Amino acid sequence: MNQTGPDRYSICFIYDKERPVFDESRPVSQQILYVDHSQLRSSLLKQDPECKLVFFPLKRNRNLYYKEIHTMFPRAQFISYSRETDPEYEILSHELDFAFHVYVPLSTSLLDFIFERSQSFIRPLEQKLDSRFEEQRRFLDSFNEILNIIDLNADKTTIFAEFSEIVGRLLEIDNFLIYVFEKDKQQLELVHAVRNIFGENDLLEFKFNNVFLEDIFQSRQHFINNAFNKITVNPSENTEYVIHSILVYPFDNSRDTSGLFVAVNKKDERSFDDIDLHYLEFLSTPFTLILKSLLDHERLQKLTITDDLTNLYNFRYLRQYLGFEIKRCLRYNKTLSLLFTDVDNFKDVNDTYGHLVGSAVLCELGQLFNKMVRDTDVIVRYGGDEFVIILPDTSLEGARVIAERLRERVEKFRFRGGRNLQIQLTVSIGIASCPDHSITAEELLQKADAAMYAAKDDSKNNIKVAG
Repeated sequence: MNQTGPDRYSICFIYDKERPVFDESRPVSQQILYVDHSQLRSSLLKQDPECKLVFFPLKRNRNLYYKEIHTMFPRAQFISYSRETDPEYEILSHELDFAFHVYVPLSTSLLDFIFERSQSFIRPLEQKLDSRFEEQRRFLDSFNEILNIIDLNADKTTIFAEFSEIVGRLLEIDNFLIYVFEKDKQQLELVHAVRNIFGENDLLEFKFNNVFLEDIFQSRQHFINNAFNKITVNPSENTEYVIHSILVYPFDNSRDTSGLFVAVNKKDERSFDDIDLHYLEFLSTPFTLILKSLLDHERLQKLTITDDLTNLYNFRYLRQYLGFEIKRCLRYNKTLSLLFTDVDNFKDVNDTYGHLVGSAVLCELGQLFNKMVRDTDVIVRYGGDEFVIILPDTSLEGARVIAERLRERVEKFRFRGGRNLQIQLTVSIGIASCPDHSITAEELLQKADAAMYAAKDDSKNNIKVAG
């Protein structure tokens, strides 16, 4: 279809061999484009979004391109026509989904009337199409933004926050929460919330995050309620938050990436609908890709800083973490202590029971230490039967108390060695503190190590402080 000059054609007549004529001399009020049916093949990929009305010549058993013209004229109404007056054409026109069928020649008055009537139908359709186009554009923009998050060299918290902000803008909501199912704990855990309204609060007669969300997650069925009308109270701020509407979507892309999206309160008290649900459904795919990437990265990191046998941190992590903690200690005028621990006569365990039992005993010892220290303390398998325990914000006297507690607990404990044995062990512990003994990681380790050997030389099952 070749349009010359600036003309915009409102009506298109597709004709076969003979161009249609009108039975009145008065010109038609709209611009008309005439297209030979034989030229359609070369014009299939060209669109005319301005054309409002298309007339198509209908013939028995020869209606080529009648489907394709819908692509060529995306905003037009389609009318079939014929020169022969036969009710069969009207039936065929209906079957091919034309608006209606007319017979030519047409009067210019009738053509103008058809055009005006078609506009009353097309205008609402155009508005609807424009609205859908805007929605699609907003979604695609958001989708691309989320894909770009994968390229962010950022921590998990930042990435989840970026994702939540994008979803919040797209859905136009007041609050968005992400729950991820933790396989090890076999429970949903909140990993991000724009505003954590469900923290540890009771939601009237039930615990929201322990019952309601668990049920939705197990059912794998989405939940929409636009008349939820529940109140949750933030006890720390003594403020109420009313949940007017809620949409919960369970995502499950693989055994490692499953959880829930929770969208709360459409702005201006509007309602959630199927479009919001479809958005979350589509966005769950890039999100699970991001989540899997984060989990894989965490696993890879863990492999590089974790001891294969005990699952404690290894020497590589010790060097990184200790240096960081000493800098923090000096910057904020805090204290840090180090326990260097060695198992007394551990060679006897290997010689008596074998190395497999010895390995099992070291794992038990690591678990024992883990249970007796704080979450903020770090336990490292230094090598062989030596362990280092880093105690942030702990003075020398506090470290003495912890060391004695560990020494006494090990002495009383009976190690099974994976075979229901009753093995008795003792440990020797050296203590060094920052800034009392050193302000460098390497020297602090050396001093704690020397103190541990002093404890062994003294009597074993003993504790010594660095000199």
